[in-house]
Amino acid sequence: MKLTFDKQLSAQVPQEAVGNGASWQVTSQISFNGINIQQTATYELVDIQDGIATMNINLTQQAPGAQKILLPQIPKGMNMTMESYKATGTGQAKIALNRIMPLSTSIKMNTDTQMRTNVPNSAEEMIMNQQISTQLNIQSK
Repeated sequence: MKLTFDKQLSAQVPQEAVGNGASWQVTSQISFNGINIQQTATYELVDIQDGIATMNINLTQQAPGAQKILLPQIPKGMNMTMESYKATGTGQAKIALNRIMPLSTSIKMNTDTQMRTNVPNSAEEMIMNQQISTQLNIQSK
């Protein structure tokens, strides 16, 4: 989970030189609890002064089809499937060009998830629709 968190929070800048107004995309795969998600982050360099770059960030995350959720706390005989997952987010990051992690990151995410689970020893199923809005603010020390 730490690797996933670090990957999401660290700003990935292109190898070639870029200036104000430049934008680029980074696509990555995120895996957790048996779920695979494709994330696309679009970065736009808004400002660079005194070795500190300010970037706007747009994120999209999507799961490629239904996937079985693998959690140790799920009771024996119960299956849980994520039927759909989609998230979008916007934010801003400030990075010092001589550091790996950003000085600050602020991201607001909206997530829509649909999950299906069966009741053990029964044909009964339960459908869960979940909508989550998250605001994440991080400051480096």
